[in-house]
Amino acid sequence: MFKRKLIGIAVTFACMGTYVPNVYAAEEQAEEDNEFEKIVVTSQKRVQRLLDVPVSVQAISDEDLDNFGVLDFSDLVNISPSLSIQNNLSPWQNSIYIRGVGTTINSATVESSVSTVLDGVVLAKQGQFFSELADTERVEVLRGPQSTLFGKNASAGVVSIVTKKPNLDESEANIGIGLDEYGAQRIKGFYGAPMSDNWAYRVSANYSDTGESHLENVNINGNSFDNAKSHLVRAKLLWEASDNVEVLFIADSSASKSPGGARIPRSGSEGSLEAIQINGTKTIIASDDNRMTNINADNTNESDEYGVSAEINWDLGNMSFVSITAYRDWNITDNIDIDSKGFTTPLISMPGVGVPFFEGQVDGDRSNSQLSQEFRLQSSGVGDLQYVVGAYFWSTAYDSTRSEVRNACFGGLIYPVGTSCDGLAPVVIDTPAGPWMEPLLITQSGKETATVDTEYYALFGQLDYSLNDNTIVTAGIRVQKDELSWSNTQLGTVAPSHIPMPSYEGKGSVSNTETTGKLGIQHSFNRNANMYASYSRGYKGPGAELTSNFKAPLEPETVNAFEIGFKQFLLDNNLSLNIALFRQEFNDTQVSYFDVDEVAFLATNAGKTRQQGVELDAIFVATDNLTLTANMTYLDAQFLDYRTLCFM
Repeated sequence: MFKRKLIGIAVTFACMGTYVPNVYAAEEQAEEDNEFEKIVVTSQKRVQRLLDVPVSVQAISDEDLDNFGVLDFSDLVNISPSLSIQNNLSPWQNSIYIRGVGTTINSATVESSVSTVLDGVVLAKQGQFFSELADTERVEVLRGPQSTLFGKNASAGVVSIVTKKPNLDESEANIGIGLDEYGAQRIKGFYGAPMSDNWAYRVSANYSDTGESHLENVNINGNSFDNAKSHLVRAKLLWEASDNVEVLFIADSSASKSPGGARIPRSGSEGSLEAIQINGTKTIIASDDNRMTNINADNTNESDEYGVSAEINWDLGNMSFVSITAYRDWNITDNIDIDSKGFTTPLISMPGVGVPFFEGQVDGDRSNSQLSQEFRLQSSGVGDLQYVVGAYFWSTAYDSTRSEVRNACFGGLIYPVGTSCDGLAPVVIDTPAGPWMEPLLITQSGKETATVDTEYYALFGQLDYSLNDNTIVTAGIRVQKDELSWSNTQLGTVAPSHIPMPSYEGKGSVSNTETTGKLGIQHSFNRNANMYASYSRGYKGPGAELTSNFKAPLEPETVNAFEIGFKQFLLDNNLSLNIALFRQEFNDTQVSYFDVDEVAFLATNAGKTRQQGVELDAIFVATDNLTLTANMTYLDAQFLDYRTLCFM
């Protein structure tokens, strides 16, 4: 059994010369009596007041991002306690968690549990989201299953970023420069202007150099963790084709070059702690406060990405038609020092340890392209019946090449810790305890290629019906089909003299059809207070373990979630209060486990997990110049059933 309790609290203060509240610019949004009523979100695929949305959602405006020092996606965890991230050795492996649920499996076939959405386009890989926030209008964090409206990779929630649109009425421009005492440099800006009565454009760009890192590599020849660099350019073109048709074109391109992740010694065996000092310029003290490591091999990442999309909004009077067509392409090269030690020649293993010290490197080139199309018909917001119905298609194509080299030293004699393997041919020596072998250096390597193709089709709809002036019932459904195919091969060696790693070659496919949905009821006590209760069923598609003799595909992961929420404006509408209580259970949880026979981390379905807790979001406008924001999450997470060995 596994059980974890977590309390996350974020309290922030914003002091400004002139108070600007969370205002999300939505066309046709009328002036309201209080500023909080201008907070609108699109978490239900249409513009609504945050107060009226029966979902636990945190809305973060561009003003909030600036005032609270949120510079990139990773900074969001400082003001959104339900949100957490896991940085790994490569951005390809980075994961996002909501309410403690995310994806830890490093496989191109496995979907994320948290859907990442940029300007209405679902991104195929979460690593694409880990970048600077540029020209952002708002960020929405939707907690809990959102599979009805957002699809299969939203079983734990959604993080949606919406960037600013061109302005048909006036020109706009801004530039910002940031420097700090650690050498970080950030430049960002935008310019937009109307071209005619019905054409306007907006161009934004940003550049970042992180300067001195809080991590230090003490190896005499190792890569520094300093000066991670990235840039992004985005262009938008808005066309009002007629009084009731609007078309938005978006194109963006970005690139980054950064140090890779590293294992930071916090504890270890005596031999391991002595080994981390070799070829180091400083002594590393393994502790919870340690920020130093000792790695000698290439440990860098480079990536580039581009995307294009076209969004059509057609006002049909009592309803509107929306079409979003998008294509994105992401490429990443990562070089990882997998031994996380500072020696170039492996050390002789310690007798009785069982696993020798090794020295190794993994280099990979990965590319992923995606094509998506979404159609929606949605009501105008007038009348007792409101609806969103739509169809969605998504396909991805993944290709990768990967090489791995491991140097290990095998022997049976007792040597001082730190003695390097001499690489000589084995010499067997008779001793009173039996024959022992002189140290032998063995180099093992393998070359892997993989392709993964997915196709996903869905029909979805959600209806909101007003039973009376104060009560609304909600029903939603999504019918979806997954088709997944893969091919993976590990054959040959990096160099002819190397011993080959275990080879495998195979391919497979799996398809699955699933129905998810939502039921809910919402009651408004007055315009400034309402309460809701809901049930949601979420879904994450099947996957596969590509290595290790191609074990059976992973079963889909499903979740049943219950939520009760209360939202209210208080103190003459100067206080916004949102509270949600939740309980959710995941079945056939997809996890990574350590297989002792294969000596590798593999993917499997572990069993059942449960998360429950409470979330609180509060905003208080204390004065015209001071706003206080408090966010809190209490989370109790537990494995109810775990069907595989747990690696400690």
